[in-house]
Amino acid sequence: MNIFYNYNSEKGRHSLNPMLFWEYDLKTLDLQKSRNLVVKRVVELGKSTDFYACFDLYGGIENVAKIAQDEIIGLSDRNLQFMCDIFHLNKENTLCFKKKQSRTTLLNS
Repeated sequence: MNIFYNYNSEKGRHSLNPMLFWEYDLKTLDLQKSRNLVVKRVVELGKSTDFYACFDLYGGIENVAKIAQDEIIGLSDRNLQFMCDIFHLNKENTLCFKKKQSRTTLLNS
């Protein structure tokens, strides 16, 4: 089942909730350069409309899934599993999981 079945890809239809970025000045935040921050916040705290805004910003569901897989680190286990479930990703292929595994190995050695 696809949880994003209501997504309408009309550009400019959706906008990010500014409360997700309370500590940043949104007038100066470069959303393209900060895409890993934006996607991470949306995965952690966003509603479906925030996901839709990410899809608009970054070129669709597939591109956001690629950002989620290749650029996001520091998610909790719960949020990592949620991200993998909604984007149909293999947890072991995500940068977040790989970084967590290497950090655990380093701390236990």
